Amino acid sequence: MSAIYDVAHGAGLAAITPSWMRYVYAENIPLFLQFAVNVMGVPEGFRDPESAIEEGISRLQAFYKRLGLPTTLTELGIREDDFETMAEKATGLAYGSPEMPIGSLKKLYRKDIVNIYELAK
Repeated sequence: MSAIYDVAHGAGLAAITPSWMRYVYAENIPLFLQFAVNVMGVPEGFRDPESAIEEGISRLQAFYKRLGLPTTLTELGIREDDFETMAEKATGLAYGSPEMPIGSLKKLYRKDIVNIYELAK
């Protein structure tokens, strides 16, 4: 994002993190369930972990909003037209390199990153 837009790092993270979490949580449900219960105070959701995880992510997003942080890419003035370019820069494709996925929990390719941006708009 900041390769194209003048966005503070924390503001960009606030806008993108909940969407990233929604996109990757299935890779490690126990980790995201712990986050929901232990960090965001969701009542134990071991019978329905996915609902508890969604509630935890929603609470995180609400927390960011209470702090006055942006919670969408639109609030940051980021245009949907730039999603592909931003994803190509993130994976190296914009620089003539072969696509290099990013991330450690789940390898994210250009298309994954665009999907996360779509969720975050």
